[in-house]
Amino acid sequence: MKERNKHGWLPLSKINARTVIPFSGIPEDPGRHCPMHTALSLARNISGVSTLVVGSAECGYYSRYVMTDQSGRNGELHYVYELDAGEVVFGCRKGLLEALKEMDREGAEIIMLILTCVPALIGEDMEAVIKELEGKITAKLFFVDGAHFKYNGYYPGFLDTYSGLGLLYKKTVPKEEESNNSERNVNLLGALLGKEGVALKNCLQEAGCNLTEVNLKTIVKASEQICKGTLNVLLDANQSLLSEKLNKPEIISCKSFGAEAIRADYQNLFKQLDIENAGQEFFHSSFLLLKEKEKQAKETLKGISFIMTSQELLALPVAAYLSALGMEPKLLSVENLYERDIPWKEDILKHGYDPYLVTITENNNIGHWAVDYNLLSIGHCLHIPEERLLPNPTVQRIFSLTGYERSIALLDRLLEMAKDMEEVPVQLQMQSEQQAAEKPENVQLKGGNSHGSI
Repeated sequence: MKERNKHGWLPLSKINARTVIPFSGIPEDPGRHCPMHTALSLARNISGVSTLVVGSAECGYYSRYVMTDQSGRNGELHYVYELDAGEVVFGCRKGLLEALKEMDREGAEIIMLILTCVPALIGEDMEAVIKELEGKITAKLFFVDGAHFKYNGYYPGFLDTYSGLGLLYKKTVPKEEESNNSERNVNLLGALLGKEGVALKNCLQEAGCNLTEVNLKTIVKASEQICKGTLNVLLDANQSLLSEKLNKPEIISCKSFGAEAIRADYQNLFKQLDIENAGQEFFHSSFLLLKEKEKQAKETLKGISFIMTSQELLALPVAAYLSALGMEPKLLSVENLYERDIPWKEDILKHGYDPYLVTITENNNIGHWAVDYNLLSIGHCLHIPEERLLPNPTVQRIFSLTGYERSIALLDRLLEMAKDMEEVPVQLQMQSEQQAAEKPENVQLKGGNSHGSI
């Protein structure tokens, strides 16, 4: 088995759920975003959720690169509680309680507390603060642990925001208001997009199912309907912890890519909802089309290597799918390997592949390493020719589709890229780039604001 390479990367076989995924290299300024950043970027689009960032003056300053206004479109409040020198030593509990009471008086309905590094280091207890205010204020509270030193990157900001909302809903919606299992109330955690998504939505509605589409616009105002749901269909991997906290039967369709796996998901869905022959002709024709694409892919893509630098929560399922078609994953961008990812890990290793898992903090190391291989890149990568790249926006559009249609779109693009595979152009491109960089007219001063927001 492979060991660490010169960059310190570890292969998949050496990583378990407790292993810290190595960085791709020394981060460039400003480095990787922290969970505070992504929690705020998500919350600013959720109607009805106010935020309070708790931390140092620096965290308060950088939070304004994401949450630029103190007031949201629908009256939400987006404030910062900056610790003074005394609070850094002795804690900020007293002042924080007063700040939350003030936000309650100003009309905040739901307040998301975002804990950052300094209060996390001194052991500030957000759960105790929330418990102390129960029954004393009208606003509902939950918190997200956004301390960057605890995580490799920013994805916990997304996951924990949805998780906190799920816990909040379970706590505030009375148990007797939840539906019994005889009702067909379906939570669609994410969006049903594309022709297949529309077809699935129509067939569920025609069968008499009550659909609640859980997205940023509906997640607060539809909280009661969400808790009354009898089945969660997970379409957006970011909402996985929301689904988990709701504690309902679940179908995880966002991680199925193979034709047989997708068909099994549909059969499971229709069985649980007691629906017979729902859209059978449409879905069967899509199944047959994907099977044909997979047959073609096994012939054309076999032996071609690839890396994946985008869509981290889907990196392992995608790699397992493409491994089964004969492609070889060389490197996958992953922040954490969770227990629920272990089946994908085992599937990849079963096919004889052992890709590196890295958290991408900079792209140069990956770009220079990649030129030694004749590979495709799913996501951006320096020094890989454009014709071998599946750009991040394209990846996002493909992965926003549903079921068979998503996998067909992915294979279509990979098959198209494989037509132009050659042995030499990557090395030649790097040499031309290096030569160009040596010319004085190409030397540029680095400047401008490097701390952009999502």
